[in-house]
Amino acid sequence: MVKGNAIVQGGANLSGNVVVGGDAEPSIACGSGTYLMFRPERGCDGGGGEADVNPPHGTFTDEELAITDGGQPPTTTTPTTTTTTTTTTAPPAGRCTATQQVTSQWQDGFQAEITVRAGASPITNWTVTWTPPAGQSVTQAWNATVTANGGVTTARNVTWNGTLGAGAGTTFGYISTGTATTPTLSCTTAQ
Repeated sequence: MVKGNAIVQGGANLSGNVVVGGDAEPSIACGSGTYLMFRPERGCDGGGGEADVNPPHGTFTDEELAITDGGQPPTTTTPTTTTTTTTTTAPPAGRCTATQQVTSQWQDGFQAEITVRAGASPITNWTVTWTPPAGQSVTQAWNATVTANGGVTTARNVTWNGTLGAGAGTTFGYISTGTATTPTLSCTTAQ
């Protein structure tokens, strides 16, 4: 799965059941079954003279283009899609909120994403904590350093996503054993 502000480069060949959408502007060879989301009847053939049907997009920031530590979630077997969201109240200036969305579930496990958002002023070095129920244990995480101690799970920012401007947000994800639940999340900052 490729999503967000993804860049596919270097002689990539898309084939199979692939959908390209958003700000994508493919100029590569695509195999059978590849279609553009914004105009499904148009195959991705890289042909010349085709007008750009995407709206104009500004230049990506260095942070959006940064290649991280390879923090990609593993593929799972037989996932089912479920959405669960936990929301905290609006943060005071200099504070943050955290919301969770379960992106997939399978027998004895699930994958979730947590969005950290700054309040009315910038923040530095955020930390999100929660107490998972018995049977849940984070086995992998990306875009955050996640630890468990004494029944409390703690996620701390990594170097590239610790500073957020007022109202800005970042997302990290994790895979856990057990059944997905809606935890009460606590978000704190160094400032």
